[in-house]
Amino acid sequence: MTSPDFCTFIDSLIPGHQAWLSVNLIPTGRQFFDHYIGDDLHTGGLLRQYEVWRMEHGYTQVRPWNGTEALGRVPDTGMLYVISQLLVQAKFMMMPLHRTASVSGGL
Repeated sequence: MTSPDFCTFIDSLIPGHQAWLSVNLIPTGRQFFDHYIGDDLHTGGLLRQYEVWRMEHGYTQVRPWNGTEALGRVPDTGMLYVISQLLVQAKFMMMPLHRTASVSGGL
């Protein structure tokens, strides 16, 4: 059984994380997710280890965060609509500008 102390748990992750970083200087997206998130095939993922540690000590389950809801508040569909509209606006703002005519002239 591991220590219930959060700082001790984090300290236990550091050697494995440093070893991973030393051999994965430029990880692929899949390597990144396997290491930081993990799944049934990649049980060494940092988030997965954190969730296992929480269950081992009887802490509450980690709830996925949608980026807007306060802790303990039940998500509502109105907020999801607002988020979708913000994403549409952000996508529009990131579209490249196309010049239709060149501007010439001097100072």
